[in-house]
Amino acid sequence: MNALLSAALRLVDPAEIAVVVELRTARQAALFGSGRLAEADAEYRVIERLCERMPDRAGPTAVQVRGLTHQTRFAEAIALSLESLRECGVVVPSGDRLPAEVDQRFERLYRWAAGSDPADDLARPDLADATTLAVTRLIDAALPAAYFVADPALIAWLGLEAIRIWIEHGPGPSVIGPASHAAYHAGAQRGAYEAGYRALQRIVALGEARGYEPGTSQARHMFSALSGWFEPIENGARAAQEARTGLIAGGDLAYAGYTYQLSVPYLAECASSLENFVAEVDRGFAFLRRTGNEQTGQWLDSYRWLADVLRGESPAATDDPIPLDRFSDNPLALFYAHQCHALAAACFGDRVRLAEHSAAAMALLPAAAGFYSTAVARLLRGLALADQARAATADERGAPLSELDEVMRWLAARVRDAPENFLHLVRLLEAERAWAVDDFRGAVRAFDAARREVVQRRRPWHRALIAERAARFHLAHDIDHTGFDLLAQARDDYAAWGATAKVAQLDWAYPALRSGAGATASLEEARPAGAVHERSAVTTGTLDLLGVLSASRALSSGTSIERLHSRVVDVLSAMTGATVVRLVLWSDDRRDWLLPASAPPNTATGADHDHAVPMSVLRYIRRTEAPLVVDDVTRDDRFAHDPCFAGLTRCSFLAVPVLSRGTPRAALLLENRLIRGAFTAERLDAVKLIAGQLAVSLDNAQLYAQLTASRARIVTAADQARRRIERDLHDGAQQRLVALALRLRATQAQVPPELTELAADLGDLAAEATSQLNELREIARGIHPGILDTGGLQAAVRTLGRRSPIPVDVDQQPAQSLPKHVEVSAYFVVAEALTNAAKHSRASSASVTIRLDAAKALLLVTVLDDGVGGADFTRGTGLLGLKDRVEAIGGRIVLQSPLGAGTSLHAELPLADPSRSSALDG
Repeated sequence: MNALLSAALRLVDPAEIAVVVELRTARQAALFGSGRLAEADAEYRVIERLCERMPDRAGPTAVQVRGLTHQTRFAEAIALSLESLRECGVVVPSGDRLPAEVDQRFERLYRWAAGSDPADDLARPDLADATTLAVTRLIDAALPAAYFVADPALIAWLGLEAIRIWIEHGPGPSVIGPASHAAYHAGAQRGAYEAGYRALQRIVALGEARGYEPGTSQARHMFSALSGWFEPIENGARAAQEARTGLIAGGDLAYAGYTYQLSVPYLAECASSLENFVAEVDRGFAFLRRTGNEQTGQWLDSYRWLADVLRGESPAATDDPIPLDRFSDNPLALFYAHQCHALAAACFGDRVRLAEHSAAAMALLPAAAGFYSTAVARLLRGLALADQARAATADERGAPLSELDEVMRWLAARVRDAPENFLHLVRLLEAERAWAVDDFRGAVRAFDAARREVVQRRRPWHRALIAERAARFHLAHDIDHTGFDLLAQARDDYAAWGATAKVAQLDWAYPALRSGAGATASLEEARPAGAVHERSAVTTGTLDLLGVLSASRALSSGTSIERLHSRVVDVLSAMTGATVVRLVLWSDDRRDWLLPASAPPNTATGADHDHAVPMSVLRYIRRTEAPLVVDDVTRDDRFAHDPCFAGLTRCSFLAVPVLSRGTPRAALLLENRLIRGAFTAERLDAVKLIAGQLAVSLDNAQLYAQLTASRARIVTAADQARRRIERDLHDGAQQRLVALALRLRATQAQVPPELTELAADLGDLAAEATSQLNELREIARGIHPGILDTGGLQAAVRTLGRRSPIPVDVDQQPAQSLPKHVEVSAYFVVAEALTNAAKHSRASSASVTIRLDAAKALLLVTVLDDGVGGADFTRGTGLLGLKDRVEAIGGRIVLQSPLGAGTSLHAELPLADPSRSSALDG
């Protein structure tokens, strides 16, 4: 489509302004729809010059506002939309007048919804005034940006302005969508959920009767958002998916992308399995990538992270940091990030992270006002507060219990309208509160009621979490048989949902669950259909042997301290049932113990037990250089007073020194805070074998880190030398050649007309000087691309694409500050790949994609071409040198080039400075 429109523009007389504007408007929409947002921006600038009246260019302006929103340029999007509304004659209230204006307009909405007959709307003609129609299109485009910056007053005013137009001028296809936002926010902002729900039903009914699409589907999208307060959330998920279908059919791809903001959180609660949930997330990623909807994709990352953690399909963990800089201008995405981390923490029993992330999510509730997700945020906060109240002294319980009561009151108020969504949540928090205040009978009744309610719902993780927390309550009161029965049920519920990492955690902590020792028939009816009992007849000795073999394989390939730490944690947790595993390093330089960078900081004197290091134990094994096994460290006078163990009721402990040539290198610390006597002599022998392999691996890791740092310093020094040479060429030889060419041209101009041969010779010399200058510039660019220093990576890659003899499609994220060594390496990856595509691969086109993976701190560079393939790192020095450069900074490069099928070159460049010394270097 874009190619056809571009060809048509070349055929049209530029004097025919109306035709040119029409073609450029269509081209802008095509570019926007294919996610080529930078080109769509440029097209809008041309339209803006050609079409001075805002009402005449309202359509392109609305597309431009959406494009800015997709690029997370929210402030620009809002500024453009409000200024455009003013140009159309709309009085936009100033910031200080906005709340009062919104108050008045909400009252008008209530009167319209309650006092007018819906049949009157059907009798009214459609809105026809051109300027008013332009206003409705601009309002519709402005709303998403207002949501992303979490400006509730502006969101409400925009929707209520659409309601004013409806009341005063009549309904229409472009009014119905924005008007639905006003009805939605009657609930979200004013608590008038029922009034908003009824108004949305009226708006959707009119849209369906009149065939207003895609506006009706947008209204159905808003109805989905509010329906969770009145209907089962399964209905909301279906409504969001139906809205998406209608929006795609109507060509509104931007709002079609936003429907994933409802369907994904709904399905996180009610999808029958994580597999089905991930399928929706992946569909969302694919759709949003096609349409360039970057800011919506940001929060989908959090849900994909959650699924990966629960299924154990990535090295991610509940304590993974949230990339706050990535979400700095997207509070809604930040809300979902904290909520997903809080949910993972709740499932894995990480109380510290649950408290941290649930509190952060609560602070961001305005960004998600009216969404069902706010109820989940309150549930998770309630669980964290109950944990805090139980851990506090009687005098300190007041504050968390007071906040917990507030959370419970809010959820209880929702029960009347949608008990199927909220009643079991209220019962769970009632049980948790009763447990916190030592009301045993009240807790038993409330846990029983919560389990009875949730078993009637399709809420997989709710059912599993309620069973698990009820089990922990019974175990804490030494009612072991019931507690283990409930744990077995929770394990089966997690397994049926697909949370294999959680199942593994329960198996590690309670090996008896795998053999069914805790299962009873009385709870079979509470298990979901199809739940699988994963049982094992493997003996402890076999498990230890397999664990040692697995550890040896894993540790022998470890090349970094952080990776070794992660692998040790995984292997020893699985093999011993430890709930906490730490690798603590000894630094001879500092004469102190250190934690790897991937571990929490050493806060041995703090009250945060999950982050603390037991210094009394470390001093003991440093002094004795012997292993230590303690059945319950809280009852051992040598260690019970260590701040790390303060407040714990039980904790099995195992510590093993890691010695290399008789000197301490590290220590392995294993804890099980669920049962006493968890670590046997057999397990100690297995851990000692692993410690022996670990000593060798630590030495190797240190040597590898030193080698990597050395290689990185060599690459950095070479880049600096190349930069100096390029600068010397630019400031020296190039400038002299420029001056020479200018002098020759000036001399040529002064030659008398009769000396034609001399003039021609001077012209040839000037041309030769210019040719040499261009050749020298090419040489300088090959030595070091100067544009990297002046324009950054994005400008440099665009220049490579323009200079390439074959067409190159460049797709880059918005510019961000990157380390210099990363920019240089990325540039040479693209340059070498495009050179090979043009010279050797005989490609007709190529594409360059550059993405920043903030979660993994990687820059991802991919270059594809459609040539003959057959590229190989062993042929020639270009690709091999590129491989050495990437690996020297700790990166990875993958080449796929089958004969006849084109070439794909993918590089992963770490943002961290590779020349840093390792943890063992002190």
